[in-house]
Amino acid sequence: MDEGLHEWQEKLRDAFESGNVLAVRRAAGALMNAREPLEPPREAPPPFTLGDELIHFDEGPRGERDEQAHRLLVQLASSPQASEAASTALFDGAFAAAEQAVKRGVQSSHHFVRRISRSFEEESQDLGRKERRVFEARLARWLHEGLVRNTGKEDPRSLWASERWANSLQETEPEASLALALELAELNGRVFGAGTPQAVRARLVCAQLALNGGQSAEALRQLEQALAVAGDGCEPLTALARRLQGCLQLELGQVEAGLRVLEALRVSRPKTALLKGITQRLGTSAEDPLAQAAQDLRANLGCGFILSADDFARHSTLAALVRLSLALERTGRHSQAGAVRQTYATWLTDAEQGARGEELLESLAKLLALNKEHGEAIQVWKRLVTRSLETRGASHETTRRARRALGEALETAGDFTGAAAALGALSDELLTAQAPDALEVRSQYASALLRAGQHDEARSVWEDLVARAAPGSEVHTRARLGAASALRLSGAHEQALAGFERLFHELQRAGKLASGQGSRVVDELLQLLLPRKDPRARGIQQAYLDATVEALVRLEQTNPPPALTQPGNDNPTVWKERHNLAVVLARLGELGEAEALLREQLARLEEAYGAQHPQVDHMRRSLHRVLHEAGKRPEAPAGAAAPSAAELEAPLVPFPHFFENESPR
Repeated sequence: MDEGLHEWQEKLRDAFESGNVLAVRRAAGALMNAREPLEPPREAPPPFTLGDELIHFDEGPRGERDEQAHRLLVQLASSPQASEAASTALFDGAFAAAEQAVKRGVQSSHHFVRRISRSFEEESQDLGRKERRVFEARLARWLHEGLVRNTGKEDPRSLWASERWANSLQETEPEASLALALELAELNGRVFGAGTPQAVRARLVCAQLALNGGQSAEALRQLEQALAVAGDGCEPLTALARRLQGCLQLELGQVEAGLRVLEALRVSRPKTALLKGITQRLGTSAEDPLAQAAQDLRANLGCGFILSADDFARHSTLAALVRLSLALERTGRHSQAGAVRQTYATWLTDAEQGARGEELLESLAKLLALNKEHGEAIQVWKRLVTRSLETRGASHETTRRARRALGEALETAGDFTGAAAALGALSDELLTAQAPDALEVRSQYASALLRAGQHDEARSVWEDLVARAAPGSEVHTRARLGAASALRLSGAHEQALAGFERLFHELQRAGKLASGQGSRVVDELLQLLLPRKDPRARGIQQAYLDATVEALVRLEQTNPPPALTQPGNDNPTVWKERHNLAVVLARLGELGEAEALLREQLARLEEAYGAQHPQVDHMRRSLHRVLHEAGKRPEAPAGAAAPSAAELEAPLVPFPHFFENESPR
């Protein structure tokens, strides 16, 4: 390292720690001078055309000494131990030397603040979100106050630094943040002219900060001001303003106006600016489904690192429109819901004509299903099936995948007859073609038949699958389980019981009882045995409990999931499965043993989760019912009302099994 630079770095650190203001100012200036010789600056960019070139304009490499000097300034300025006087002297000394370098023609006027910004990024890249926010706030204030003090409020560098300071205040002082942004908007208008890109962008910043604070009406007012004065050269900014305007009008209930604005943008496809350097949040209306849907739409059309005309054809944009229409329908605003629905239909029809139309439809259907909007998902799957049949043919993988997804969506929505019809035809074709997934689809078809109440048909399909599938395979076991279920539902209880018992013992011997299939076999057996008060029910549940303990111990030893913090018998999952054993005992008439087991597990669960936890309440209600059946008075917790007669007469309900879906609930 250059000896002069190293010397002044040490002197600056010592002066800063001691708080010697004069020494800090002198050492900061000397440090900046020790960076030289510097290359002559390249041609500077237009002065802050959109407010962010200061960071992103590449002036060219300045060498290791320049980097080290600015990083030390950032380290000292952001120190929580720094005094106001020392921080002021640090900035003034360094800035005065930087301005002298500008006059000598070896540095551009924006070099100092650009280098400080880059050094901040380097120093903060390994910090967590909270630490980075504090770090940025200290630096932003230091830059803001230093530049205003040295150059005045109307210097372009001061305007940029003040905007950064406003942005850093959002979380801690949102009102002060917006007030500063509004002042900056007036200053930008005065310095550059009311209709210039700088002034229009400043209004957009005000709008975004208002949005971040949940002030949608104020944000809309700022956008309207920006649009009213925008002049030549502002087209990308006005396109962004109109996107935000349309989304905000939807959020504020001006549905028709908002849709008109957005449709005009979709058709005209203008180039859209990004609002760099400003934190963008969606708002604070988490409890309002209408506002949520509008904010989702804004997330796709007004935020992000890239904004383009393709945003209107994105699957998440279309899904947000669906959510918006449903939210309007649920609040009785049917006319507005219809307008949104028509917009959705128009956008979807245009979007699916693109080169990636099939991919769009598939992604949209999956997202709608994820949002539990199953009816809409079904319609999109149908569109994809129709399109793929026309363009690719029935045997194409895309067509088959869409037809299978359609059947699954129909079953999820409760249309079991429709699901059976869709999956049945597909499974026949796949079996004929000997497709790899033919047996899986056939299994889904049988399940849909069973749920549709067509028990004999389902049994026939399941038994055919037993014959086709490899013994011991997942499909083979599932088919045997399905066939036995169909027997039970059709009234052939003894045959069903024999089938379930064979499966139970096979899974137990294979160490697979604590599994999704094992859970279902156990539940099916209990449904048959408990109404008869058959004592075999106790052994079935006890065996499942033991298998669960063993499986959890193995799971914790190999890859402990976060939910399982205690081994074996000390795991809350085991306590809930013991509750299920108590339910079996109570239904067999073993009330005393059931009571003792419930009291023990309730105490453990309450200690782990707290008295108000829903699972604790579930177990407490089970204890109340057992006490009531035994002729004892149920004990209500302190300050709680006694259980009602309806609660005491309600049937005992077991907890869902941990391994019911092969994963923690």
